[in-house]
Amino acid sequence: MVLTTNLWLQLKLVFIALAGLNLLAFHLTGMARVVEALGPMNDTPLLARCLGGVSLALWLGVIYVGRLIPWEL
Repeated sequence: MVLTTNLWLQLKLVFIALAGLNLLAFHLTGMARVVEALGPMNDTPLLARCLGGVSLALWLGVIYVGRLIPWEL
């Protein structure tokens, strides 16, 4: 079965799961409501920027590792 033998596919699924946990953290910390209430000239809270950066890194990891799936280890 491919899921148990392809390391790149497993890593991609781990990145997707971590991105889901990051989204859960964004909502559970209340940052979603805070960001929604921001006006056009307000600064984004540091926690929201950090969670956004982590999200970007994780999704870039999903894309990068996904491109490696054809080359099985």
